[in-house]
Amino acid sequence: MPIFASIYNNNISMNTKTVSFFLFAAVLLPGCGSDDDGQEPVAEQQVVSVPSDDEKAETRGIGLTAEQQSAVERNNDFAFSFFRSTSRTNGLQQQSYVLSPLSLTYVLGMLNAGATGQTSTELTQLLGFGLGEKQAVDELCRQLIEEVPKVDEQVALNIANMVAVDRSVSLKSPYSQVVSDYYHGTVAALPFGTKEAADYVNGWCSEQTAGQISKIVEDLDGRLALLNAVHFKAPWSGDFDAGDTRELDFTREDGTTRQIPVMHRRDVAYYSSGNGEVPYATLGLPYGNGKNWTMYVLLPYGGTTVSDVIGQLNMDTWKKVLRQMSVADVRAGQTVDVLLPRFTTSTDLKLNEVLRSMGAQTLFSPKAEFPLMSDEGGLSIDLVKQKAHIEVTEEGTEASAVTIARLVTVGDSAPSLPTFHATRPFVYLIQEETSGAIFFMGVYRGE
Repeated sequence: MPIFASIYNNNISMNTKTVSFFLFAAVLLPGCGSDDDGQEPVAEQQVVSVPSDDEKAETRGIGLTAEQQSAVERNNDFAFSFFRSTSRTNGLQQQSYVLSPLSLTYVLGMLNAGATGQTSTELTQLLGFGLGEKQAVDELCRQLIEEVPKVDEQVALNIANMVAVDRSVSLKSPYSQVVSDYYHGTVAALPFGTKEAADYVNGWCSEQTAGQISKIVEDLDGRLALLNAVHFKAPWSGDFDAGDTRELDFTREDGTTRQIPVMHRRDVAYYSSGNGEVPYATLGLPYGNGKNWTMYVLLPYGGTTVSDVIGQLNMDTWKKVLRQMSVADVRAGQTVDVLLPRFTTSTDLKLNEVLRSMGAQTLFSPKAEFPLMSDEGGLSIDLVKQKAHIEVTEEGTEASAVTIARLVTVGDSAPSLPTFHATRPFVYLIQEETSGAIFFMGVYRGE
């Protein structure tokens, strides 16, 4: 099930509380607080310290206006839609993965800042906004990058953006100013197509993610590349005791089991048992000061699959789950017996087809329009890619994502290489060239 790390506006009531940042991972959880998991408790109940009024006063929330809050919710609809669309990708349907919709939002936002016409319309709508709301995307990105890292001193959050441009290409000054003002982004002029350029971009990724993602490209071709990096590191509000971690059976959806390290704790947590409309239990584990950051784990009931859960996730259903958990106050939490796998997941995804399926058609075609970015004609996207990594341990969570969009011109784009992947049965022959005589012929079927 998806795992979420979320930011909340703590200055508003639960009925309007908004999830504004996501890191998703598809994993299966063997059990949390259920009576039928067959596992004996491993630790005694711990006494949890509830924040005092003085400590609460130090908790900082993001003061969103009604318009900004609406922007966050609409972008969250994009996040859920992106998660659903990506979950259908071949190769991901039976494995764990982690994504960052927010990292993609920043890259698409920087693309949109340089786009006009149908390209801009598609990008604006893809991100959850309406016609004429292009600048609202920029405003949302600036609000998050300036305010979110400050909400909890115990949580480290870095959001960084960069536009890499070939030395033969000049960015328009107004576009560079938007990247700087709204995205706090830097511009790097590089010799595209060289090892020097690729090393620079990969070094930037490693630096911005504390080494979690050390490479995003093998070669840096094309004319421009837009990059975002997000790095998150947070301790649990209440640790899992490493001494209580045990190797336990983990049951996959096909019924097979394997032994994995599973953490245990009895602690105050946000919890909802779900209902017929929401066929999964939800657990919220706070980070840091216990007020601003939470990991949510959605555990499907028997007969419900992870795909079923993903398929019904949207902003409306998620707000219903939050209301059921009453997460507005940590005192509303309850003591829950929790089993949670200790795990590490890495994902490397090309997102071209995912974005096309979500409505971004002209982005990858010669009809793409980016005249606000550069005088370079014929720019279009040939690659959108994201790498993400998450580690969940007894101490907390560290997660990173890097997203890149590479722009090429129709005339200068790298030629498409033919592929010959002999990963299925094939026929072969051995021939002497001067005579033309065939000495051997055969078929290989993989034995």
